[in-house]
Amino acid sequence: MGFWNTNKYDLFMTQLLLFIRNTALGNGGVQGCIPNTIKQMEIEIGKPLPLALKTWYLYFGNKPPAWYDYDADYSIEDLYRTQKIAQYLFAYEGFQWERKQNILAFSSRIGEQLMFLDLNSEEDPPVYHYWEQEAYPTLYSIAFSVHMREEIIGWFEGRIFSAEYTKTVLLSKTWQGLETTQEKRKLFDTLYDEARLIRKQLTETIHQKDQKRGLITSPMSFQKRWVKEFSKSETWRKFQEAGLRMPYGWICPPRLKKSHK
Repeated sequence: MGFWNTNKYDLFMTQLLLFIRNTALGNGGVQGCIPNTIKQMEIEIGKPLPLALKTWYLYFGNKPPAWYDYDADYSIEDLYRTQKIAQYLFAYEGFQWERKQNILAFSSRIGEQLMFLDLNSEEDPPVYHYWEQEAYPTLYSIAFSVHMREEIIGWFEGRIFSAEYTKTVLLSKTWQGLETTQEKRKLFDTLYDEARLIRKQLTETIHQKDQKRGLITSPMSFQKRWVKEFSKSETWRKFQEAGLRMPYGWICPPRLKKSHK
């Protein structure tokens, strides 16, 4: 996998593979693209792909991890399909953005949503999200590698979060002295919003350090750091008082039941 001198990204993609191995996300197997396929795609779209994205395709481009949201699977076919959707949206909506000539739409989702990379000659560019009829995209992640790490980690966390929300907000007769669904939802959402802000700040701090050291923090290393840092926070004390688990409070990926889809 060493062409394009992708040592840092090769190592990171290998770590992603190890993280999902023998889990519901990785059991179906993954398959990358050959370099010529990626080079041909660059010719077709008329833009160079950033190094982090090309290395993702080398490892996962033909058969990415078994996402159940198939309309956004981050495959090279997703990239190809997204070009047509982006052209349609740009023409239909009169898309205006100062970075318009320097972006690459690389993934699409149901509801006319697009994921963009702001190229700007970066190896690992920031990711933007665009929803139909918005004025312009909004920053979604500070780097493509950071985005993919959080997407993969979040796949496991999402199911646990949904189960906790259902049990606490929808099924419990009372929680923390709160009886209505609206009251319970408000407290639940407030606590998780605080946790997300802490996670966002930690993500940015780790990314800045990674840039200086020339490596990308692996999923398990990131989770170790998260558990350690969040355990010190006032927000974690609030979670404990509310009888809630620690969000993302695991290091190895949980063994989740397979979907029947």
